[in-house]
Amino acid sequence: MKKEHANLILPDTNVLIGDVESINKFINDGNLVVIALTVLQELDRLKSDWRIGAQVRCITRQIEDLVFSGSSQLIIERKM
Repeated sequence: MKKEHANLILPDTNVLIGDVESINKFINDGNLVVIALTVLQELDRLKSDWRIGAQVRCITRQIEDLVFSGSSQLIIERKM
């Protein structure tokens, strides 16, 4: 039987930076989270920003952890 997700969430970069725990909150609420390739590219560019770089690196680590753990609640866009 296929597991149903509560909602489909497509957070933009500002949402992720505004609350570094947002991905975990979305997933813990049973939602399916889709990260757009554009968001990943923006996060990659912002990693070295002295104001928000630490937050961005935290977010990218969370995304990597979810991907490598095989989470079925996170989808990464592969192509534009």
